Amino acid sequence: AVAPMVGVWFLLFPGSHRAGAAQAPMRDGASHEFIGTWRVSQTVIAPWVTSDSGRIDRRRYLGAQVRVQQSAFGGLTPFACTGARYERTQTPPEGLFQGNLPKPAVTARVLGFAEGPARGVRVTCATGVFELHATDKDHLLLALDNLILTLDRSPGAGALATSPSGVVQRLLEEHFDNR
Repeated sequence: AVAPMVGVWFLLFPGSHRAGAAQAPMRDGASHEFIGTWRVSQTVIAPWVTSDSGRIDRRRYLGAQVRVQQSAFGGLTPFACTGARYERTQTPPEGLFQGNLPKPAVTARVLGFAEGPARGVRVTCATGVFELHATDKDHLLLALDNLILTLDRSPGAGALATSPSGVVQRLLEEHFDNR
C-alpha cells in the first residue's frame, strides 16, 4: 500500500522485515558520522517509477539544505522536526528504499552503492521515518516524492553560492542534472 503524507511517500509492504529484505540496525547513537549540513546536489527519477515521470519536477529540491543534528532533523519541509531519533543501519540492496529497487543488486550499483549492505541511518521524527543510505562518506541517498535525492557534504557542496568553489560546484550540478 502507498500512503502519502506531507509530500512524502511512505511505502508499506507486508512482511518487508523478512530476512534478506530487512534492515539490520546497529547501535543507536545521536553522535554519529552523518551529523552535519548536507546539500541536495542531484535528483533523479526513482527507478521504480514506471509511468508519467515527465510530470515529476526533478529540480525543485536542488540546492536545498538538509541538517542532521544531535536531536533535530531539518531543512526541507517534510523533515523539519525536533526530538529526532537516529538508528544506524546496514541495508542490503533488496531493502534499499523500502525494497522498491527493481533488480536490487544491479540498480544499487548503478546508483553508486558498493556491493553488499549500505551503511545508513534511520531518522524517526514526528513528521515520519526517513531512511538515509550512504554511497560513501560524503554522499547520502534519500527517496522523496518519487525522486532519489543525493545529499552531498563534499567541500564544494558547502561553499557559498557566490564563492569561486561554490560557483564551480553549482555549474557542475547544473551540467550533470541536464542529462
